[in-house]
Amino acid sequence: MNFRNPESIRKKDELKIELTPLIDVVFLLLIFFTITTTFVTTPGFRVKLPKAASSTAQSQKNDATVVITKDRKIIFENKEVDLKQFGQEVSNLVSKVPDTLLIVQADQEVHHGLVVEVMDIAKQGGIKRLAIATRAP
Repeated sequence: MNFRNPESIRKKDELKIELTPLIDVVFLLLIFFTITTTFVTTPGFRVKLPKAASSTAQSQKNDATVVITKDRKIIFENKEVDLKQFGQEVSNLVSKVPDTLLIVQADQEVHHGLVVEVMDIAKQGGIKRLAIATRAP
């Protein structure tokens, strides 16, 4: 015979949700996703890109970037170069990867003549595809 109180049996058998393990799992998932996330970064040069309503983001693995700062510095693939070195670097790049897209990131305060000169040197170096980087309005 069972002489225990039926109410005490119900209290023992109640389902309880432990929050501590749940919180631990959520924090571990948060840490995992934070560490494994890859962030796309642009070169660390301050360039104020001009606005364009039709700007679209397109980036591929074999793209090259040339940055022209407002103080007329030319940075090709994260390395500061002059115009002559830029032509040689472009020629070397095209010999390795012929279908390279060159993305020109020129500050909006740079004179048009310098941008055209850089683009002309790139074309002479063998670049067949050029794009001008802009920012959305």
